[in-house]
Amino acid sequence: MKNFIVFLSFMLLSVGLKAQNDELLKWNVSMGVGAPNMSRYSSFINKTFKTKPDYSMTGKGPFHVKVEYRPNWWLGVGLNVNHSSYTMNYTMENYLNTSTGAYMPNLITVKNTSTAFNVRGNIHLLNPTHYGPQGDIYWGFGLGFKAGKLKVGAQYPEATPSVSFPNLLPIGFETTLGVKYYFTPNIGAYAELGFAKSIIQIGATAAF
Repeated sequence: MKNFIVFLSFMLLSVGLKAQNDELLKWNVSMGVGAPNMSRYSSFINKTFKTKPDYSMTGKGPFHVKVEYRPNWWLGVGLNVNHSSYTMNYTMENYLNTSTGAYMPNLITVKNTSTAFNVRGNIHLLNPTHYGPQGDIYWGFGLGFKAGKLKVGAQYPEATPSVSFPNLLPIGFETTLGVKYYFTPNIGAYAELGFAKSIIQIGATAAF
């Protein structure tokens, strides 16, 4: 994931150096980070794991990558990729030490990653002919599929518990209201508010 982010950062910088004319730039690439990590706050986790001894959780992301094509000023279509992960730890006192006959604390680690690939459509609200190309306001809706991986480990591997999560449909969904502002004809920043593995997201954007 780190190499992927470095590659996208280089791509954003490269397209920013490309000369453009005054016509509508049809392609747009954006990369951002969101908050909060919605996967960490599911009701299932709160009810099942949060009350366990020594419970803790850390997360990464969500990270958002977007590619959009605008056939005209008011419509955009493209692909959005949203990725997040978290690591959860807690203790179970269920490991029997056969030499002492005592039950030992057993540290459990649960790692979960989730990536959604959504085909998205955007409705752009500001006609650049009337308002200029620097600013943009848009609303979008995306639908696709999501894939994830669950890994469970234990301090004593022979006492690794069986951990299962609700079998949700592998459907990706997002809808957000966004704004963009271009500091140059090609490079700008964006912010979005809505539902897309996060509630709010900010990042860099490039048009070409």
